[in-house]
Amino acid sequence: VELSSIDAAYRERVEAIKAIEEAMAKKQNEFNDPSLAEKKRKEIAASAQELAATRTVLIKEGDEFLKKQRRSLNQKMVGMINDIRNKVETAVSEHAATLDVNLVFDESGLTSSRTPFLIYSRNTVDLTDAVLKKLNKDAPSPVTLETPGGAKPKAEAPK
Repeated sequence: VELSSIDAAYRERVEAIKAIEEAMAKKQNEFNDPSLAEKKRKEIAASAQELAATRTVLIKEGDEFLKKQRRSLNQKMVGMINDIRNKVETAVSEHAATLDVNLVFDESGLTSSRTPFLIYSRNTVDLTDAVLKKLNKDAPSPVTLETPGGAKPKAEAPK
């Protein structure tokens, strides 16, 4: 949703730049007219310089707009990821507190050398299913749909 509004705003800027470029091309054609008086030629050149300056400003503003919007989206994304990470960590901590365990490892996590943190564990207790159940306790339940043949396939609840 936000990307489409950013894209629309940027497209408006691009259209304004294109309009200026078209006006500059017209000025260039007028300037190249051999029957044009010198005074008129100077006026056209001055007008073309103003258009070029405006174009430069619009391009710079468009670039700054995109950078600002990207930063904003990245900050929102980082915030959302941190919220999810915090929920997972809280759920893991709460579940681990109910068990007789001292440590919980993330076996999917990798070190900088791309090796897992947990190399070996005897009598492994995998908390994944229990933690996922706790995290998804407020999620909508699966919906059962009836088909013309009478079968009832399971389907995910609408999101």
